[in-house]
Amino acid sequence: MHGLVIVSNNAKTAVAYDALSGRLEWKQKLDGPSSFGPLAHQDSVLAVSNSLYVLNSRTGKVRRRFSWSGLRPKEADSTPQGIVLTFWPLLSGNKLTMEDADSENRKALETASRIMIFIAKSGLQRTKELVESGISFRYAPAMRLLYLSGYHAVDVLRPATGTLLCRLNIADDTGGGIAPVDVKDKKIYALTGDGSVYALRHPRCSAVC
Repeated sequence: MHGLVIVSNNAKTAVAYDALSGRLEWKQKLDGPSSFGPLAHQDSVLAVSNSLYVLNSRTGKVRRRFSWSGLRPKEADSTPQGIVLTFWPLLSGNKLTMEDADSENRKALETASRIMIFIAKSGLQRTKELVESGISFRYAPAMRLLYLSGYHAVDVLRPATGTLLCRLNIADDTGGGIAPVDVKDKKIYALTGDGSVYALRHPRCSAVC
């Protein structure tokens, strides 16, 4: 953006370099390591660490910062309506017996990793609990819709509210789940964990239906 190459890293920083000279242009500290992004969002950059940072893409200054008690952002995407975000599973640091620890970890995987946050331009947040856990997602500008990849299905959602418009089920064993999909020419392309690629006819749903 603006002739800059912008990266975030595990050293708890976001940095920008001049694309031609490689000169460091700005550096911004984050509150944790960043292994996802950054993402262009309107005229800003989103950096995902222990919080979600909205940075000035020209200077690196923090425009907004969103944090959630006990929850750490996993991945995000930018839509015309705002920002969509999911979280890592919330695992307890308490000492538990092996049986209790397994039970609590499974419970955590089925709760925190199912929460999706929709942040409007105003900063207003809408929380939605998803049917499946451990999912990935992607916003497709061509269709103006949000696509959630689970273990056996792809959900198509409204990008502003998370309202489920339709679900595409894959009957076969996916070998561990479905990767974030690509959408082109009214077809949804899905790669599954067993190495199969599916070309699915896009259902008749839209962001305004």
